[in-house]
Amino acid sequence: TATELAPQDAEVGDRIRLLFQGLSESFRNCLRNAQARGELRSDLDPQAYADFLTGVMQGAAVMARSERMGRTTTSSPGASPS
Repeated sequence: TATELAPQDAEVGDRIRLLFQGLSESFRNCLRNAQARGELRSDLDPQAYADFLTGVMQGAAVMARSERMGRTTTSSPGASPS
């Protein structure tokens, strides 16, 4: 994947960094807007949570690729066993 190539290829690394920065900025802006509307606690750090959500999105993409490759996720935290 591009993320795996980034350490060996500076151009790919720069593009990946810009992608993640843009995603994080979008999350941060959404979180700040929610705070301004009173929908989110004012003491929440928008940048910290934006970075967290960006990581979650990356993890979800990896999991989705794994499922397409035949390794499916059969449970989630807190789910009742079958």
